[in-house]
Amino acid sequence: MPVALIGHCIAQITNKELVVAGGFSSDTNDYNDVTYIYNLVEMTWKTKNWMSLRFGPRMDSNCLAMQLNNEKKIILVGGWNNSAIPETEMFDRRSEKWIGMKKNISDTEQQPSMSQSIRSSALAFLNQKLILAGGVKCSG
Repeated sequence: MPVALIGHCIAQITNKELVVAGGFSSDTNDYNDVTYIYNLVEMTWKTKNWMSLRFGPRMDSNCLAMQLNNEKKIILVGGWNNSAIPETEMFDRRSEKWIGMKKNISDTEQQPSMSQSIRSSALAFLNQKLILAGGVKCSG
């Protein structure tokens, strides 16, 4: 990894690429908003300024790769950076950007953000629904 991280999340976006996002870096002694893509074939890391997390640096968020409208997406939920982060965002591989997701569903492609602020949870995609289980309910 380009920097040491704890509390980051990782998901496989293609057969040859992993996405690593967020975390806390002992190298910078700060929360991380950087997104790294690791190429399993070439064994190289890539990051770009526009791939930063939309709702800022955090640790203890959870992410999951899933198919959405025939495209692979990564969903990232929650986290902590000295305050709770109740937001949900989605990584779009084509644009290599994180997109904020709406709290109220008005578009069938949008999923709701969390009604509670959660960190250190488990995330699954079952029967075409995102399931968030466990974790620590945060305030502040």
